[in-house]
Amino acid sequence: MINNKRMFTAALVLLGAVMVLNFPFPHKYPLGEGLLTIFNIPVTLESGIHLPGILVLILLLGSFYLLAKSFDMFKGRAILAAILAVSLVPPFLADMYQRTAASGIYAVKYEKELSTCLFEMGERKHLHGTCTVPLKNYSSRGADFSLSFSDYPDTEIPFASLMNKAGPFSIHLDPNEERFIELTADIDVSGMDHYTDSGEGSYINIVIEAEGKERRL
Repeated sequence: MINNKRMFTAALVLLGAVMVLNFPFPHKYPLGEGLLTIFNIPVTLESGIHLPGILVLILLLGSFYLLAKSFDMFKGRAILAAILAVSLVPPFLADMYQRTAASGIYAVKYEKELSTCLFEMGERKHLHGTCTVPLKNYSSRGADFSLSFSDYPDTEIPFASLMNKAGPFSIHLDPNEERFIELTADIDVSGMDHYTDSGEGSYINIVIEAEGKERRL
């Protein structure tokens, strides 16, 4: 079935590199983006080109080419298996690590799709904010950390980050605890030039920190 073991090995190496770069942990973004940030390399160029995405695509196409060349038969099946592997293995491993070996903030899972923030303008330029964040601690030990909010890079007017005027918020999760945490803040926006006067949003970005470590979720 395999007619060129060297090409097959090289294909596996490239696929492994793709999985590492796409590993969705410890932050919301893939590990590849975090590595570029550490070395002060821009993730997105001024032209809009997303460097990690381009790199992953090149490695992926290279692995497909090597797989096709290393098999006599079933080339399509080999490529399909590779696609499934790079799509399913990284999130599966991240989830298994959180459930079995992680501790502290690394054992905390954030159900981002269930998060919400609601802002309503009150009297005398005071904005009342309520954010709900669903968190689960997979560890058999309690987790204590601070929580703050961040906006998306293309956000022109501060939204969820307004909650930081009353933060960071101290959070405690008991062992294996799962709950929706409701955080509230009354924000004086009288001295601000740009702010939202009311609105509701979901898929909220949060940052959790403990012992000098942080996760952007």
